[in-house]
Amino acid sequence: MRVYLHLSFVLFAMVLAACAPASQEPASGGQTEAEAVVEAIEDMEGQYAFAIALGDLEAILAIYSDDGVHMVPNQPAVIGKSAIRTLWEERFEQNDYQLTATVEGVKVAGDLAVSRITMSGKVTPKDGSEPNAIDLKGITLYQRQSDGSWKRVWSTYNSNTPPASAAPETS
Repeated sequence: MRVYLHLSFVLFAMVLAACAPASQEPASGGQTEAEAVVEAIEDMEGQYAFAIALGDLEAILAIYSDDGVHMVPNQPAVIGKSAIRTLWEERFEQNDYQLTATVEGVKVAGDLAVSRITMSGKVTPKDGSEPNAIDLKGITLYQRQSDGSWKRVWSTYNSNTPPASAAPETS
């Protein structure tokens, strides 16, 4: 019984340590560690939107961890870089993108960070169809890697605009 209590205490202490906020001590450049992480995540969100707009598949993949998960609305989760590559290859074959991302907030807890973004712009089908407006929001979980870099591990988004079939009827 004593061994189980000791192991439970150790596990509890490990969970608390993992969830501890990033250091508030200034890092190099006068920023706290938390401020530096927030800045890095904000930069990565901008790089992600820019890479989509450029159709730069390699830049998109560089932001994800090897086992990253991208959860697209109304579809199964896309798991791993290979599947994420296939998703974006198909999208880039069909569309051009013009996007602007705005980071609405970043929360940092140890080696994890969560960003909340909004994204707007348009998707222009390559078949000549009319462009579609984009107005969405998303949440992304980042994890610090063993080399100190941050990578997307889970991301999801949904539209602020209901599908046409879900629009309320007017009289």
